[in-house]
Formats: sequence, structure tokens, C-alpha cells
Amino acid sequence: MPTAGQRQQVGKGSLPASADSPALRQYTDDVEAVRVLYFVTALRTVVVVAYIEV
Repeated sequence: MPTAGQRQQVGKGSLPASADSPALRQYTDDVEAVRVLYFVTALRTVVVVAYIEV
């Protein structure tokens, strides 16, 4: 169980990608009711594509 100030990762996965586009990943948190679509660059920079409240 996470302590105060920590978030528990509820869901994480990869979405389908083509050869000419980076693989989008998703993070979902049912407690906060959000879904984040992002990708990670070769230099390990995280680029958030969408922040969706569900």
C-alpha cells in the first residue's frame, strides 16, 4: 500500500504502433480517475500526449 504522497500504479500498457510512429504507452489510475497517453524517447524523456479524466 502506498504511503502519503505516493501513487499506486493501477494500469500500464502499450498501445499498437506502426513502424513510422513511436509506441504510445498508457497509464491509468482508477483512484484519481485519469488515463495518460505518453511515449518515451530514446533519451528516456517522457512526452505526454494526452491526459484524460475518465
